[in-house]
Parts: sequence; structure tokens; C-alpha cells
Amino acid sequence: MQKLLTRALRHYYTERWWVTLPGSPWLDDPKDVLVDLGITTAGAAMAFIMSMSEFELVKETTAVSVMVIGGAGSKFRIWA
Repeated sequence: MQKLLTRALRHYYTERWWVTLPGSPWLDDPKDVLVDLGITTAGAAMAFIMSMSEFELVKETTAVSVMVIGGAGSKFRIWA
């Protein structure tokens, strides 16, 4: 935990987002806000749907099937 906190603080101070963000055109236009909100909402919806589908899979089968599918998915991501 200490290593994670140290890394987070180091990035916080080296990236200096409080200096670069106010001068950037990010979220300058209301359209940008809507686009960012849409992307965030789509990602949250996909995560929710994935969690619900995994719950249904465990309910219908066993937890072993989730482990097998998860292992196969990891191998596929490494291969691809």
C-alpha cells in the first residue's frame, strides 16, 4: 500500500496537472462536456452489463466456468 501511495504522489507532483489543465482547451466547449459524459456513461453501462452477465452465468452454472472463461480471456488478450 505504501508503494502505491508513493507512486501516486510522485505522479501527482511530476505531472503538474494543476498547471497544464487550466491552459488547455479541454472542456472549453459544452459539446466537449457532452462527449466526455457520453463516453463515461457508455463505459459505465458496459461495466454494469458485464457484471450482470457474469452474475447470471454464475447463477446458471458454477464459479468454475467463470474461472475457465476468465483464463481463456486472459490468454486471448495476451495472444492478440
